[in-house]
Amino acid sequence: MRIRRADAAPMSRTFARRKDAERWARETEVAIDKGAHTEAPQSPSYTITLGELLEVYSEYECPKHRGEAQEQSQIRTWLKDADKGGHPLRDFLLGEIRVVDVQRWVEALNRSGRRPGTVKKQVGLVARAVNKARTELWGFTDLPYNPFSTTAGLELPREDEESERSRILSRQEASLLRRSLDPEATLPDGLRPPRTAWPLHAFEICLDVGLRASETLSLRWEDIDWTEHVARIRRTKSRRSRSVPLPPASLNALHAMAPPAEGFGPVFNGHDYQALKTAWRRAVQRARAIYELECKAEGLKPSPHVLADLRLHDLRHHAITHLMGDGLDIRQTMAVSGHADMRMLMRYTHPIAADIARDLHRVRGDQLT
Repeated sequence: MRIRRADAAPMSRTFARRKDAERWARETEVAIDKGAHTEAPQSPSYTITLGELLEVYSEYECPKHRGEAQEQSQIRTWLKDADKGGHPLRDFLLGEIRVVDVQRWVEALNRSGRRPGTVKKQVGLVARAVNKARTELWGFTDLPYNPFSTTAGLELPREDEESERSRILSRQEASLLRRSLDPEATLPDGLRPPRTAWPLHAFEICLDVGLRASETLSLRWEDIDWTEHVARIRRTKSRRSRSVPLPPASLNALHAMAPPAEGFGPVFNGHDYQALKTAWRRAVQRARAIYELECKAEGLKPSPHVLADLRLHDLRHHAITHLMGDGLDIRQTMAVSGHADMRMLMRYTHPIAADIARDLHRVRGDQLT
């Protein structure tokens, strides 16, 4: 039971029976009205709400992280009203939150259709904020445990094989996306091409080399070796820089970006992750519209699977799958992708059944018809 009034400090008690909680609330309210209620000084964790903590965390801690933009975007959503997508525990005092409250939120996310990986990321973000609050520097050391942590008994959904991403692009989808991203492309009547070409060049690099979107946007001209066809990636998820090869498609994309005469500075100057994500979403919608209009013109029924359930990060799955298919061994592929764990690399490689069939026919000496 909680009591929150403007003329008194927030109070909360836990009771086994509802009628005991209601009696305590009535008696406490009457005592406050008479001015006879004295409450012991509140512990630090009972002086701040989860929403207020997340707001401070977003301002002071998120800028230190590689995923600053994504974390701050998620927190901004949580700080809205609950009926507009805000966090259901936003207005709870930090010390009031129990594991059962967090478990209800997790179950609500599951019912809404969120994937297990997405649920874990969202819970993990809040857990990091609460862990930071419990340090001596932040001062909420009275909080006995982190209710957003699995060590406190929180149960998170398991990610089975069916829920893991295995989406790669078909040749048709890649072609449609290139057309939808090209400012000079000729599109069916009623559709207009984009105004700028930088998302097309970012798309080509992600699809060709398998860089993360954030790594692509962090490229700098001084880190590109035009002679050896290699780029140095300094801002990585693992915080360990690495060098990656630049195949012809990536080199063409970089040349199209018009390198400056002085040879230094950011390649995608002034463009951030949110801008690329927005451009990607519009490109997928435009590509689907192109596909449907051309099917209609040819009297064909459009397939619901073309360009369906496609995400920006799927370009990385596509590229890494084709790197191994093009003959790179596991160690070489890990050097390009930046994975330190082979098990994680395997989650990004999805052998194509048609390629496996051709290899089997070649090994067994069969003739393909």
